[in-house]
Amino acid sequence: MCLNLGGSQPVDNSAEIARQKEQERQSRVASGQGAIDNAFSVFNPAYFDQFTKSYTDNYNPQADEQFGKARQNLRYDFARKGTLNSTPAQAKFGDLLNSYSDARDQIAANAANATDTLRGQVSQNKSSLYNQNSAAANPSAAAVGAAGSVGSLTTAPNFSPLADLFGGLINSGASYAAGKQNRLPAGYEQAFRPGASGRGTGRVIS
Repeated sequence: MCLNLGGSQPVDNSAEIARQKEQERQSRVASGQGAIDNAFSVFNPAYFDQFTKSYTDNYNPQADEQFGKARQNLRYDFARKGTLNSTPAQAKFGDLLNSYSDARDQIAANAANATDTLRGQVSQNKSSLYNQNSAAANPSAAAVGAAGSVGSLTTAPNFSPLADLFGGLINSGASYAAGKQNRLPAGYEQAFRPGASGRGTGRVIS
């Protein structure tokens, strides 16, 4: 058997092929990441500001309503007893106002915490999609996954009703029942009728 020792040797271009394939893969990864970034661009500062506002807009009116009812019940109870202008009454009103202020502050703090939680969820979902995209290098799959994730994250939040804020300070039920059974002192009954104006209406103050 004769060997052609003088013939040309086959060219090994496997490294070049591997390099080209990696470039193509990186291009697909970049394309997928672009699709993810585009989908998640909705989560800008204005979006998070609006989320915070939606939270406070949901809970502040509930706090205002509870405060108005609690204050009216408190005024009704003290007026029924003829002690509306007493020192204990004024102290109780002061406690109620402080509790109301604390409740509004807590709502603001909860709104900030809820917004931070959403930011964390957005970041976590985006990072997860980045990792999946890097492994699969499939731009179409990355775009579909990003759209689904953004759709889930932008679903309107399900706010629970606000808990009773002033139940520990005022037994509104007892005050109301007592008011039903006992007439107000002269000069006060008119003030508590629906649509009445002036002191004793229980209107929320700012």
